[in-house]
Amino acid sequence: MLYTSENRSLALLETLVHYDEVDTPPDLYILSIEIAATAPIYDFPDSDLPGDWREAENIILKLLGSSMMKTRKHLGFRTRSAVLTEEYNILLNPQFPNFHHLAKIIQITPYQPDNRLFD
Repeated sequence: MLYTSENRSLALLETLVHYDEVDTPPDLYILSIEIAATAPIYDFPDSDLPGDWREAENIILKLLGSSMMKTRKHLGFRTRSAVLTEEYNILLNPQFPNFHHLAKIIQITPYQPDNRLFD
């Protein structure tokens, strides 16, 4: 599963909530991905989210995501962010047929974080 966000700021917030200084690579990059308009992206309805969906390590959400990835019916799915609930993440399935034709990296930008973010 390739975990992406609709914008850079949300991607950074999602990274920060999982931040562990030991695991941080020496160089960080922001990848801009273009998804074809014809790509089957499932818009996960809020009504299907479990009541405790914002809890970290929610096993029900992990199982839902794993199930959706195994079926390979969609290139990915769009779901509300638990970190910033007004914005969305898109979880992509690299095993989806023709993935590399439907989701293309269009830009790779080095990212130098502000040190205050990691203090």
